[in-house]
Amino acid sequence: MGLLGRYKNGNFVTTILSDGTKVRETKDDEFIPSFAENMDVKICNYCDRGCKFCHEGSSLHGKFGDILNENGYIQELMIGSQKEFAGTDKLFLQHGFDKICDINSLKQEYSFKSNELNQWGLDDYKLFELAKNEITQLAQTGKFNFTMATIDCHMPKGFLCKYCPDTYENRYENIYACQSKLINSFIDWCKSQSWYENTTIVLVGDHPTMAQQYVNDVPSDYQRTTYNCFINSKVTTDQIKNRQFTHMDMYPTTLAAMGFNIEGNKLALGTNLFSELPTIIEKYGQDYINEEVQKSSEYLDKNIYQFN
Repeated sequence: MGLLGRYKNGNFVTTILSDGTKVRETKDDEFIPSFAENMDVKICNYCDRGCKFCHEGSSLHGKFGDILNENGYIQELMIGSQKEFAGTDKLFLQHGFDKICDINSLKQEYSFKSNELNQWGLDDYKLFELAKNEITQLAQTGKFNFTMATIDCHMPKGFLCKYCPDTYENRYENIYACQSKLINSFIDWCKSQSWYENTTIVLVGDHPTMAQQYVNDVPSDYQRTTYNCFINSKVTTDQIKNRQFTHMDMYPTTLAAMGFNIEGNKLALGTNLFSELPTIIEKYGQDYINEEVQKSSEYLDKNIYQFN
């Protein structure tokens, strides 16, 4: 079992192993995080438990969260790593995805050279090549949602592929420069396709790098953020910078960018960022939200998660 990464969160250290296991260690009597690692979010009003009273207002008639699936989209996920990592396959298959391509399934279809593989799986440049084949086939089916995740920038050191330049002293800078060119080239290819006119491209970062050794020279008062971008969106807004939001807000915002009407400009805990409606972070503040999402429920722990 290999080591994928290690990072500090408050008074404890989290170690991530190659099978998705997380090990948390602290010298204190309790774990006191400085940021939330996981959170439970309600994404639909469907529930078949049949409780007489429900504080969430859920029922058998509630609308499930798989909106694209309900609207006839064929959905595919492509990743260069293993689909089982952190339950990725379960998450996507339970929410309307028709196909998942990961390193194992891709190996059954293609032969890869040793310099096209890394510790996580497949180098991103090769993944982008295969993605073009998959999207070309998907586009023939009609409406489609193709989701892919890159891995070359992942901690602890990132992965240098054969196309990465040796321009910068900082290893990560070379990887980021390479990744930017790969993404730009892929988007240019998309723009040249017949289906692009009616297609929205969304770039989403899951978190800033956790490879602290590569950001030691970043000033402590500088707030590092993820990069998010909507290309060929069906809606626009003047508020394109300096908004406070979370990944929960990407749910309604992505659908709005695709042309869906978001009633009330909110879905679950997310806010449509193309609207002027404040997000929960803007309304309540990040400290309050971090505190709330870290709270546990004795009922859920006992009856749903079955923790001891």
